[in-house]
Amino acid sequence: MFKSQLVQTVLKFDEDEIIDLGLFLRSPYYSRTSSAKDYVNLFGFITNGLITADPATALGKDNAYKALFPDKEIVKGKIDKLMSGLLKLVQEFVTISYNDVAKNYTNRQLALAQFYRKHQMESRFESVIAELHEEQKKRQYKNADFFYSEYLISNEAFQYEDARYVKKGELSLPEVAKHLDLFYLTRKLELVLAWGYAKKFVNAAEYDSISIVQDTIPAFLKRETYNLPIISIFTLAIEVANDATANDDNYQRFVEILEQHHDELPTRLMKDFQAYLRSYCVSQYNKGRETYLLIGFELFKKHLERGYYFLNDDDKLSISQFQSLVAAGVKTSNFEWTKWFLATYKTSIEGFGDEEIYYNYNLANYHFYKNEFDTALGLLAVNYPDMYYTLAARRMEIKIFYETNSEVLEAKIEAFKVYIFRLSQKTISYLASEMNNAFIDILRQIVHPSTLENTNRIEKIITRLNDKKIISERDWLREKLAKMQSKLPTLER
Repeated sequence: MFKSQLVQTVLKFDEDEIIDLGLFLRSPYYSRTSSAKDYVNLFGFITNGLITADPATALGKDNAYKALFPDKEIVKGKIDKLMSGLLKLVQEFVTISYNDVAKNYTNRQLALAQFYRKHQMESRFESVIAELHEEQKKRQYKNADFFYSEYLISNEAFQYEDARYVKKGELSLPEVAKHLDLFYLTRKLELVLAWGYAKKFVNAAEYDSISIVQDTIPAFLKRETYNLPIISIFTLAIEVANDATANDDNYQRFVEILEQHHDELPTRLMKDFQAYLRSYCVSQYNKGRETYLLIGFELFKKHLERGYYFLNDDDKLSISQFQSLVAAGVKTSNFEWTKWFLATYKTSIEGFGDEEIYYNYNLANYHFYKNEFDTALGLLAVNYPDMYYTLAARRMEIKIFYETNSEVLEAKIEAFKVYIFRLSQKTISYLASEMNNAFIDILRQIVHPSTLENTNRIEKIITRLNDKKIISERDWLREKLAKMQSKLPTLER
């Protein structure tokens, strides 16, 4: 019984939901069968059993039967039938309590309007529609949800007019169509942006998002009705997030438009948009544009101060955000700031129970850049729940073995190459695979015996490194090659 769908579902409810479910089961509106009292008793038996020391034993079917029907002979299948009936009621409770439509003010008012329209209560109907229009005017941010509400309201008004005056109803159709277009446009842009960003980290199906921005949107923007700030903001965000259209001009225009419409955007969306700015700085740096390391670091610090990083209002940082802030700090040699950040935000990592190993990785990165290699190595884990942390840790391990002239370096490089190949089949994105493979290929050339004190070979490797559009650890590889060059005899250089 403990492993049944019923008990496992009840187990997921919090304290408030348990109370609400109890009230729901006692309501004659929802539970109208002769078994209503038995359902309430069975629910009480389950909730009491879940708080015992041994729920699996306490929630045995025999125990349930004795609790519900004391001094009566056991009827085979009776508890199973009650469990099935109770499960259906629990599922109905879930569909009602988790139904956002019913909780939404606009949807509730539209349901009233539909009722008034159906029963020809004209003044009531018009009053509700007027109230809805007033509420829409108060909404600060005009996103896809806003335009969807506009569409639903105008469509309900059209249905009302169409039933009363055919000609007037026909005249309101363009308004319905306009709001439907705006809803489609804004929601489409939201999805295209989310897809474009996600494909940087996971293998995603190909989708021609650029044509949406370059062909479809400009056609709409030519019409004054559709030339709205939110459409322009999303269009720029997509261009900045997409490698094919990302450039400094679009980046700067995006910065400016966000500042211009700062007060019109909800906090959560503003945080998302600012994340695209940070992502642009990271991608440009990964492509070899070193100036974006300092630009990015200053932007990261400003965003931390403004609270743009935090997932909600609880000062929590995602593991990738924590990693990027530490990486920017150590790579710019801002060790005091990085040390302060590690100490200040140690308890702010949202690691879902694995905060310590994620923190230790970032502390290891700090020690690595301080040339404290033994300390850094001792802080690394073999694997992390997050695949990109695992990749970063394995690269750091290889770099430490290089710095310490370890005999296992070459074996670790080859093992990492095989590891990346396996992951690239289905786990990591093409971009991640390319960046890590490029790192391995250049490092292989650096550690090859024929590279040592070979001017021509070192220069060729530097050229290959510079030609790589994307590569992990570019700055570290450049540093190693520059060090090799500095050791060459003056005449050879």
